[in-house]
Amino acid sequence: MRRRRRDRSVNSTENIMHSNAERELDTTVRFDPETGTITFHAAWAAAAHTAPGGSPGPEIDLVFDCWAMERYANLDAAARGRVHALLHDAVEQTVECLPEQADACRLTVEITNALLDAATRLH
Repeated sequence: MRRRRRDRSVNSTENIMHSNAERELDTTVRFDPETGTITFHAAWAAAAHTAPGGSPGPEIDLVFDCWAMERYANLDAAARGRVHALLHDAVEQTVECLPEQADACRLTVEITNALLDAATRLH
């Protein structure tokens, strides 16, 4: 397995989402009325996020149920920042464990009440 470089300033999920001008970022939002889930899909192509050989990094789906989305929306900026940090760490740990040939895979991360509870308790 290949270890990926740990660099929060480049790989932060929040930075990825807020730097469309520097990256080709494809984002979509889907709502599934049958399950009550909202899915944010992010895929990007940029030098900082491209694996050797030119393949893009993994695509990421962040999945909220409606109650978790409402709860997230009501968090203050500091708590949302902690959620972003927890998400970043979870995604990074998953990506680091992937075999090298899985660079173009798609990861799904569910935003749960447990994750929101943890972010609320952290200071």
